[in-house]
Amino acid sequence: GISGQDGAYLAKLLLSKGYKVYGSTRDSSICDTSKLSKLQILEDVNLLSLAPNDFRSVIKAINSINPDEVYYLAGLTSVGLSFEQPVECMESISLGTLNFLEAIKLNEKKIKFFNAGSSECFGNTNKIIANEQTVFSPRSPYATAKATAFWMVSNYRESYNLFCCTGILGNHESPLRNKRFVTQKIVSGVWDIVCGKSKELILGNLDTWRDWGWAPEYVEAMYLIMHTKKPSDYIVATGVTNSLKDANIFRTGLFILPSAPALAFLFILISLILNNSKVKGSGFQDKSNYLLILITLLMLISSIFQVFFINNSYSEILNKNATLIGLFNWIPFFWVFCSSQKFLKTKEDRKHTSLILCLSTIPVIFSGIGQIFFDWHGPLELLNGTIIWYQRPIDSISGLTAQFNHANYAGSWFTFILPLCLAQSFNNIPNKTKKNFLRIILAGIITCIFLTNSRNAWGSSILSIPLVLGISSLRWFVPFLLFIITLILVTTQNYLESGIQNILRDIIPNKVWQEFTSEGFKNLDVTRLEISQEAIRLIINNPLFGIGAASFPIIYEIEKGFWKGHTHNILTELSVSYGIPCTIILSYFILRILVKSFNYIYIKDKKNIFDRSIWTAVIIFLLSQQIDIQYFDGRISLLFWILLAGLKCINDENKSLIKNES
Repeated sequence: GISGQDGAYLAKLLLSKGYKVYGSTRDSSICDTSKLSKLQILEDVNLLSLAPNDFRSVIKAINSINPDEVYYLAGLTSVGLSFEQPVECMESISLGTLNFLEAIKLNEKKIKFFNAGSSECFGNTNKIIANEQTVFSPRSPYATAKATAFWMVSNYRESYNLFCCTGILGNHESPLRNKRFVTQKIVSGVWDIVCGKSKELILGNLDTWRDWGWAPEYVEAMYLIMHTKKPSDYIVATGVTNSLKDANIFRTGLFILPSAPALAFLFILISLILNNSKVKGSGFQDKSNYLLILITLLMLISSIFQVFFINNSYSEILNKNATLIGLFNWIPFFWVFCSSQKFLKTKEDRKHTSLILCLSTIPVIFSGIGQIFFDWHGPLELLNGTIIWYQRPIDSISGLTAQFNHANYAGSWFTFILPLCLAQSFNNIPNKTKKNFLRIILAGIITCIFLTNSRNAWGSSILSIPLVLGISSLRWFVPFLLFIITLILVTTQNYLESGIQNILRDIIPNKVWQEFTSEGFKNLDVTRLEISQEAIRLIINNPLFGIGAASFPIIYEIEKGFWKGHTHNILTELSVSYGIPCTIILSYFILRILVKSFNYIYIKDKKNIFDRSIWTAVIIFLLSQQIDIQYFDGRISLLFWILLAGLKCINDENKSLIKNES
């Protein structure tokens, strides 16, 4: 089965460990070797023709190669197709397994044998988690054939003392999957719709529940099973089941998030509720999430004290209900963080989520470009205001806003998506059309970031590049950064007046270069430091419970005579709203996830650019929130907590891997 998804990944793994790999197909002369080519190992494996249902063919191959290990991954792999071709299914899986076991039994060498089983053998478990002792109840010819092969392996192990094992594999996916499998069917279908090749995507039963994993990890499990001291049978799965319908609803919500936030929130809410109601357990059963429960309790206690017990010089002018309303900026997102982890468990889940978020930004790019160059403005409303595109007139603002109500919010969204799009664009994608399309999106994001005229967005985007692309990018990034700094200095500093400066000022839009001069700061009534000093004063006077959500702008206007909408620092804003204890515990919770995931992503697994991009998006956003706050746009806060959930899944994934290795 070397020409399949698992065979190709397993061959690559074994080659990396110094194995000499032989792979069999029915006819090696016409075999589809595209998967081996994609992994760049075609020239390193030895292909041979073999018919698993023909005992003579099998024993000839065993005797001529005399292998140390045999991994049997061949056979029909489609449940649906097994109903149409039940005889071929039974022969390729059950008879093929029997032929190899018999050939190994007759060989004098102690050959190890691995059989690729299937979780389909369990059938309907009525939501009870299956283990190695769960009784099989197959519901298809495919599952019946796999169950037969399982018992053959078990009997040969006990009767003939062979080292033979079965890995009972849950569903596992990768880019090498054929298009008839549902994940690739969805990805390819959406891609065809985007490219105008198709108008619809037709799927089968969306209510099916499956445990989906990442194929490269599953073949590593096969290798580990073959190197246990005592042969046995093992379930290989993530431990989390998902409904295809729920996953699609969740991803649809992400896709429309920037353009139709009300509908997006509804889709995501429905998917999380459905998933939690059908799967036993929730994210709050994870002990590491108990801190969120503690923070929730502290916020509630602070709110109760502010509303009913605390009286100060500002009590009469503050709206105490704002404190209760402000809880919705935090507590619901704690639940989203815990519940959305089910959709981000594997590397492939996170990769798909990253791609969907990149595609979701196309309407934002489109509307932003239209706003700047074609004077599109709104607000534009659809479905009785369910979908609103603000599209402010460009003359009245500093830069591009697209569907957001301020340029800084648009800049924050784009800098969130930039690392994800960098990873998608610079990953080794064999499909040139797809790669070029993603790079067009990347160019659009970079253009829009430039047009927001947001210093915060500019700085964040520049910092993202080396964090995503790695140390090797510093060779060109450092000269690029020095060039940008030089360009800014030459363009803005009056003591460098020259003909070059005049040329640059003619080329670069005034709103851009003036952001780095006194002109760009003239509308600031007060510095960030002065705002922070006032916020710290309020925090010191009310350290335990805070003053209340949305209290700072009202107090600041009374004290200073002009309005400032927030403290321009997310930590002081949270401390003013609900007290220092909440801020410290939440900061510790997030920092712990970031530190652990940094260790896995940048030190242990340096090659995974997709996980690197998620870490970059989260850390850059958090850093940007120390000098300005965009968190309170629901789209941005939702995106932050979902991506943070992705980092939590990376930690859990590596923790499980370390535990298994030990």
